[in-house]
Amino acid sequence: MEYLEEYLLPTIFDLIGRHYSDREEVPDYRSEKEGIEKLLGVFQGARQDTFYATVLEKAVYILLQINKGHFFSNGNKRLSLICAIGFLGLNNIDFKQGISKENYRKHFSEFFPSPFEFEDYPDFSSEEFALYNLSIFIADSTKYGVAFEELKKGVQQFVERMVMPPKSL
Repeated sequence: MEYLEEYLLPTIFDLIGRHYSDREEVPDYRSEKEGIEKLLGVFQGARQDTFYATVLEKAVYILLQINKGHFFSNGNKRLSLICAIGFLGLNNIDFKQGISKENYRKHFSEFFPSPFEFEDYPDFSSEEFALYNLSIFIADSTKYGVAFEELKKGVQQFVERMVMPPKSL
């Protein structure tokens, strides 16, 4: 299994800057040393096979911990998304093709029955739409009355619905 490493941080931060700066201000992650240390702690925690045995469990851990951890002054949701997607990519987990934004809305409602206002941008792919809104929901989950264990289970099921089964080696 491949893991996120410190040497990938500049690439991750640059990707967020290029992709999201036209929508929202992107923080200077590099200047927030305490946040970087906490982020690296999440990368290390993902290596725990006792608690997170599968690639998908580890991706959900990364997504939740960075999002809920608020390690940086801003941009934690975007960072959690990019890190989780990057981790899945490192491990050759691909997103299913052909799922529409409308179908993702339906899937989302299955796992998180709370009323939720979806955000969309014209250049969002269906997967990006789904993950962006999932990330917003995670950050605001207490507002919707979702306990952490319920959130974790729902995120796991939602991500499982989004990706192709892992390729066997």
